[in-house]
Order: sequence, then C-alpha cells, then structure tokens
Amino acid sequence: MIVILGGTFDPIHTGHLALAKQADQILAPSKVLFMPCKQPVHKATSGITSAHRINMIKLAIKDEANFAIDLREINRETPSYALESLISFRQEFPLVPLFFIIGMDSLNTLHKWHKWQDCISNSNFLVFQRPGETFQPNPQVAPFISGDINDAIKDLPLAGHIFLAQHQQVAISSSALRTNLTQYKNDFLPEAVSDYIKQHRLYQ
Repeated sequence: MIVILGGTFDPIHTGHLALAKQADQILAPSKVLFMPCKQPVHKATSGITSAHRINMIKLAIKDEANFAIDLREINRETPSYALESLISFRQEFPLVPLFFIIGMDSLNTLHKWHKWQDCISNSNFLVFQRPGETFQPNPQVAPFISGDINDAIKDLPLAGHIFLAQHQQVAISSSALRTNLTQYKNDFLPEAVSDYIKQHRLYQ
C-alpha cells in the first residue's frame, strides 16, 4: 500500500507531517510519499523555487524511515492535475492499494476536479476533517464514500473508494506561515526547515 500526500509545500510545516503520520498509523503503508507540485492549477505560489521546496521536504522527513519524496509532478512540464499523477502511480503499481490524502474542503468540491471520477478509479481517497468544514459532499460524489477508514482497514481495495478519517487536520496554512516568518522561527515549522529558511533568506 502507498499513501500519497500532494501539495505545494511552500513551506512544508508540522500540519503536513501530522497528516502523514496519522495516515501512516492508520494504514501502515509501505511508503508515505510527499508529492510537491510544480505548477499548481488552482493556487498562487510565493515564487520560491522547486529546488528550495524539495530541499525543505527532505529536511522535514529525514528522520522518518517510512516517508519519501516523489518528484513526478515537479518533473512534469504541464500544470499539475491530480489525475495525471494518479494514473502514473496506478501504472507503476497496478496491484497495490493507493490512498490519496485530501481535506474535507477538497471532498466537498471534488465534483469540480478535472475528471474526478477517473481520479477515484485510479486511487482511494482518505479524507481528513478540516476545522470549520462540514461534511457536504456533492450528490454525485456521495456514492463513492465508503465510511470510516477504521471499519474497512482489514479489507482495503486497490482504488475506487473514499474513506473518512476520524483525526482532524491541523489548522495551519502555508500562506499564513509565509506572512509570519520575518524572524525565521515559527512553532509550526520543523526546526531544520526553519533553519533552512533563515540560511537562504526565503519568504522575505
């Protein structure tokens, strides 16, 4: 089993790591992959280079044996759509259950994703609650929701299902962090990442 956590990671913070650790505890996968995107389709970025974002991820996960970085979106020349990555993972691991982590806000807007049904057909989704978000999936998405992940843990499918995690996603936003880094120190940043930001004078 492989768990995938995608994002800009601009910068990676303790909220990202908490999600990955919770998924690791719930599913006990062979790997939890951090997949930074190169050109987000729906999000503005800070202008920090991909190389810096990659280096910060590597520093943040260096002590976690089960965590790794996946660069397929960074290496893609086109904008990042989840579908292209999930198809790529499915082709690489045809007989391995895949789980793509999203927040409740993403579940509620999943029907607006590019070819969202094809995304689900290539991977399972693991949904974490976000503070202030209620469970309001679109009626088209609702039939794919299979309930609590803990109830299905002994018989997990390769793809095609949406599972809900009882853990709550930590309320941290990378964009909010970027506005509070003038002293290069923040309680929501791993120490190695904070030191890297200071060393390279990022987010000024």
